[in-house]
Amino acid sequence: LRLARNLLVDVNDMGLPVAVEFLDTISPQYVADTVAWGTIGARTVESQVHRQMASAMPCPVGFKNGTSGCIQLAVDALKACVHMPSWPFVVHRC
Repeated sequence: LRLARNLLVDVNDMGLPVAVEFLDTISPQYVADTVAWGTIGARTVESQVHRQMASAMPCPVGFKNGTSGCIQLAVDALKACVHMPSWPFVVHRC
């Protein structure tokens, strides 16, 4: 995580925005402040915890259609995020 965060900070310091796919629900809380845009992929678009996490991210988050190609999963994920409770983030201090 430290190496990944340092890389993202270095890229940000060059003035480049960073986009990532959030694969798990733990590591994003350590790098979210360095991400300009995130996405939830096809394999996790139906995951309730990924939807909750996305609703609390400090950056825009997009949802991919499901592995079947159905766009309705992404639409449902967006609708669900609007009504999510808060997500417990760890605050990273340098």
